[in-house]
Parts: sequence; structure tokens; C-alpha cells
Amino acid sequence: MLSSISSSLSLLQAVQVRRNVSAHNTANLQTEGFKKSRVDFQEAPGGGVRPSVSRVETPGVPLPPTQGTGTLGEGSNVNLVEEMTGMLVSEKMTQAAVTVIRSEDDRLGTLLDIVA
Repeated sequence: MLSSISSSLSLLQAVQVRRNVSAHNTANLQTEGFKKSRVDFQEAPGGGVRPSVSRVETPGVPLPPTQGTGTLGEGSNVNLVEEMTGMLVSEKMTQAAVTVIRSEDDRLGTLLDIVA
């Protein structure tokens, strides 16, 4: 029983990392040359979830040449639709983890009532 609570808590922590990365990516949407980060979830020992953050090196949007230098610039490689979709998925993951924690809390409460 407690392992499901522990796994759900580790998921909540991993989702928070994902939200922080998404917020950082979104804040740098207009930053020239910015490379977004991505969070992948991996199974942790004991059945939990561990976030893994990596930088995405795909090229950004080409920008017009800067005056004086004539060289092309590169915008960020952040896709706002992708970030917003990820935030919606993070919200659903949070709701699922909280539902598991509440369910286990109710189950433990019932068990304690039976024993007492």
C-alpha cells in the first residue's frame, strides 16, 4: 500500500520538474539561439519515477540577417503548442497521482478503523 503512495509522490516530484522545464522553455520562446530542454521519465529503483532533463539541439527558426553583419540569426527551437500540450498532460498526471494518494489514504483509514 505505501509503495503506491511513494510512487505517486515521486511522480508528483517528476511532474514538477517537467513543469519547471516547460516554464523555462516558454519564458525563452523569443530568446535568440535558445535551445529547449526536454524531460523524460524513467523508472526508478523501487518502482518510483525519476525525471531526466536533456537539451534538444534541433535548429531554431531562421531569423533575417542582422544589420551590419549580414549573417543569418537563429531563433529558439521552442514550440509553444508543444509546451502547452505538455502542460495539459502534466496536469492530468498530477490529478492521477493525487487520486491514487487519496485512494490509499482512504484504504488505510478503513483498515485502521477495522483494526481499532
